[in-house]
Amino acid sequence: MDRMDWSDRCEFVNFTIWLIESRPIADYDSVVSVRSVRYVQSVFWLSILVLAFTSVFSVSSVFIAFAFAFAVA
Repeated sequence: MDRMDWSDRCEFVNFTIWLIESRPIADYDSVVSVRSVRYVQSVFWLSILVLAFTSVFSVSSVFIAFAFAFAVA
């Protein structure tokens, strides 16, 4: 089983921080496209909003979040 070396870990952490902070994608053109990152961000934040406003954290609320994300994107 392969283990990640420190450079891979640092790159993963940097990319995760960038994804959360929504920085421009100029540094990560080789990793993902602008559209896919924006889509992932919209799905993430919309699912958080839907889960926050539902009283029961159920699977149906996740499906509602994905349906809303598809409608917006």
